[in-house]
Amino acid sequence: MKTSDHADGRNSAVQCSTRRVYRERNTGTKVFASVLVLLVAVVLVIVRKQGNEPWWPYIIGLGVMAALVAAVLLVWRDVTVDGEAQVTREAWRLLGVLTVWRRQRHLREFTSVHSQRVEVVHKGDRRTVCDIYLMTESDPRKRLEIERFEMGTADACPEANEVGLDLARLAGLPFEDKT
Repeated sequence: MKTSDHADGRNSAVQCSTRRVYRERNTGTKVFASVLVLLVAVVLVIVRKQGNEPWWPYIIGLGVMAALVAAVLLVWRDVTVDGEAQVTREAWRLLGVLTVWRRQRHLREFTSVHSQRVEVVHKGDRRTVCDIYLMTESDPRKRLEIERFEMGTADACPEANEVGLDLARLAGLPFEDKT
């Protein structure tokens, strides 16, 4: 997610010290994957169709596949943390524009801001991923993921810690660095 300050709910050069919006960073990858999946589906339909078969079942199938791809890959999440109103607003938007689902929670539901570092090893390649969460005391599964940082092969997560500290100040919560 990208972090930006908002004064009026839109991207703005004016910084507001009581509100932050955290947006997904990998939206380009999702669009690319969506287009690729749909192109493969169209090619498979063209190759599979034989002779005098009607086109309508294939078109309906492609429509269903396009809807599933859109639901999974083209819905992006952003989280707004408003320190003044003491709320978080989580919104899922189709292509980042059309809101399909939203949820609001009070900051008093959360007990702390956590920074967690995870090392991922896949086929000998090592990557470091750092996550920032708002944690609940009652149920750790109800935590709110704020931002994820792909740190490559770095051992530290300075950018994640900076965002975590800023979020902790904004929300008035303690910061726990688990990296």
